[in-house]
Amino acid sequence: MYCSIATYIKLYGLDYEEGKQLAKKLEKFCNMLYHYQEMAKYSSVYEILQCVYKETGYYDIMSAMPAGEKRAANLDILLQQSIEFTENGQRGIFGFTHYIERLNKSNIDFGEASVNGENTNAVRIMSIHKSKGLQFPVVFVAGMGKHFNLQDARKSTIIDASFGIGADYIDLDLRVKQPVLMKKFMANQIKKNTLSEEIRILYVALTRAEEKLILTGTAANISKKMDRWRNKGGNHSMTSLMGAQTYFDWIMPVLLNGGLDVERLFNIKTTGQGDIITEEQQELEKSINNYNLLRNWNTEIVYNENLHKEIERQLNYKYPYYSGQKLPVKISVTEIKRIAEQKAEVIAGDEDNIVTEHNYDVIPKARFMKDASKISNAEKGTLYHLVMEHLPYSKLNDGFDFKGFITEMADSGYMTEEEASIIDARKFKTFYKSSICKRMCRAQESGRLKREQPFIIGIKAEELYDLPGNMGEETILMQGIIDAFFEEDGKIVLVDYKTDFVKRGSSNELAEKYREQLGYYARALNNITGKEVKEKVIYSFALGEEVFVR
Repeated sequence: MYCSIATYIKLYGLDYEEGKQLAKKLEKFCNMLYHYQEMAKYSSVYEILQCVYKETGYYDIMSAMPAGEKRAANLDILLQQSIEFTENGQRGIFGFTHYIERLNKSNIDFGEASVNGENTNAVRIMSIHKSKGLQFPVVFVAGMGKHFNLQDARKSTIIDASFGIGADYIDLDLRVKQPVLMKKFMANQIKKNTLSEEIRILYVALTRAEEKLILTGTAANISKKMDRWRNKGGNHSMTSLMGAQTYFDWIMPVLLNGGLDVERLFNIKTTGQGDIITEEQQELEKSINNYNLLRNWNTEIVYNENLHKEIERQLNYKYPYYSGQKLPVKISVTEIKRIAEQKAEVIAGDEDNIVTEHNYDVIPKARFMKDASKISNAEKGTLYHLVMEHLPYSKLNDGFDFKGFITEMADSGYMTEEEASIIDARKFKTFYKSSICKRMCRAQESGRLKREQPFIIGIKAEELYDLPGNMGEETILMQGIIDAFFEEDGKIVLVDYKTDFVKRGSSNELAEKYREQLGYYARALNNITGKEVKEKVIYSFALGEEVFVR
């Protein structure tokens, strides 16, 4: 557990039972997170996502929400992307997140998952039952020659809810079997009900089209059946309706004997097996001829000068802003500092190395998984910044207990006891004696001290990269957090804390190292406040003194 139950009660004003329940939930979450982190060491991203969907119930929750079908389909798209990521020979959650980020930076928009609706511009295949109530511009009704299923009426024993059981009469002496009258009646009722339902289904199929209706089906001995349908006439009797075996048996007699009105509305076309084979053969011969024509094409001859020039233009086209494709949309001040330190060079026009790739930090472990003995200098610096963020300037005096204040922060859950133990409270006492601290205390009294101020400003790409043409005019968003600043005599004093190890007498090196970073901070403050930044001050915990950056 990261915090005790008492800590949760203190932080959130809970009673003991509520604090206990909250502690259990957080413990369960931490255990689940640790499980997935361990799983990530040997499982693919696809397997991890599937596990998260199933074990957390997230997929089911999304499906149960409004527009749940689309939400679930979007989660399926994420799974599909994880499969493609693995197929490209890549692994790991960290790599997958940056894979998705690179797709986004490349403006590859996968869009939301499409869930077909009634007005979707697509071909939809569905049963006649499912099409009920829908309308479409063009409708194909297939399988018109399929025989009706009348097997229930042909069983040796028929069971009906209204009439009971119908069976065959068997004479053992004469060794004959024949259906009794009740069975014939029941079979006729089943057939009548089945055909009545088929008529209703056919009605639904024939009334779905708004503009065009196409009926298709197959039939054996088509010429004989066409003659039989013509002989039936255009009007159905009960006998002809009950004698039908397919939808065609109902439709074709009407179409073939309906007169001029039917001929005007319907076009009847029959195609035999030989016609299909002949048509396929002709298509195959056409494809072969086209293939041979292209294979033996004389490429030395220009058949159309204008078309030739247009094709050459498109083949030789080079995207004029190729250099900007790898430019980051947003960058942190820390990343700018890293680029400067590494002296990254941008080779204009080289498609293999237009912009130096960024080196991303390894994802830090959660606090409850850290080993206090292995806390890095960067993490230690974060702890010092955390204390400075919450330092009560209004209460500072010669007898202020800095060590006790750090212990209180640990008890309140801002840091662990192990993390608090590595913070040297004496360094804050030294800071209290500095002139910059006195100035910050005075600013705090009048409400002019601001701490941990986030900002985002736009800078020109040419400030970071050497780019060809007008690509340097592209705007990159730069984000960062200013440790502290205050207004003094109508101007701004910028303060930045540093925990870097610095040798005595090397303050100029520290100032030079962070000159560019504080310059961006000053520019941001000028944009935010509209006031001039008169001083840029680094307070070095290693030196125990302030360093002025010119």
